Amino acid sequence: MNTRSVLKQVIATLNFPFAVPDFIIYSFTIYSSMDSSPYFPGLSTQIGKLLVDTNSLEDYEKAHAVTPGGKATQDRNTARLLVENDLRDLRLDVQKIANADPPNALKIIKSAGMWVKNPGLRGKQKNSVVDGPEEGTLLLTGEGSGPHNWRISTDEKVWTNLTSSRNSKSTAENLISGVVYYIQNRRMLPRNEKSEWSQSIKFRVK
Repeated sequence: MNTRSVLKQVIATLNFPFAVPDFIIYSFTIYSSMDSSPYFPGLSTQIGKLLVDTNSLEDYEKAHAVTPGGKATQDRNTARLLVENDLRDLRLDVQKIANADPPNALKIIKSAGMWVKNPGLRGKQKNSVVDGPEEGTLLLTGEGSGPHNWRISTDEKVWTNLTSSRNSKSTAENLISGVVYYIQNRRMLPRNEKSEWSQSIKFRVK
C-alpha cells in the first residue's frame, strides 16, 4: 500500500459569536479586513455580498429588538444564516488562496480577519488519504471521531457525495487510475448539525 504523506497546511477557521450583535460586529470586521487586504482582488463580488447581507442582518436585528418574537425573530435568524453561509464560502476562498501560496499562507489568512489553526506534528488523528489495496480505491481517514460525510471532486467545483460513514474511516471505490481527485469530509454532530467541510486533500489514484 502506498503511504504517501499529506502536506500539513495552515488552516483558516471561523469563530462565530453566539450573540447576534457580537456576530454582526464580527462579520463587519472580516468584511473590513478582506476589503482592505491586497490578497483578495478576485473576491470583490463575494466581499460586497457579505457587506450587503450583514447590513440587512443589522436592520433585522434592530427590528427584532423593538418587537422580539414572531416574524421579526424569524427574519433576523434567516438573515443571520445567510451571513454565516457568506462567511463559510469566503473561508473556503481564503483557504484556496493560502494553499496556493504556502510561504504567505499565515499572512493571507490573518489579513482576512480569520483565525488560524496550525496542525500539530503529532497528536490527534488528521485527515488523510492513501491508496487502497485494490486498483481504483482510496482509504479515507477524517479528523475527529464519530460519523462523517464525504465528498469527492476532480476540479473542486463539482462535488459527488460519497457514502457517509459511522466512524472516521471510509473507502472510495471505482475511481479512475491516474486521475487526480480532491477529497473533503465533515463530522456529523449531535442535534443533526454538521461541521464545516475540511480542506481538500489532493491525491492521484494509482
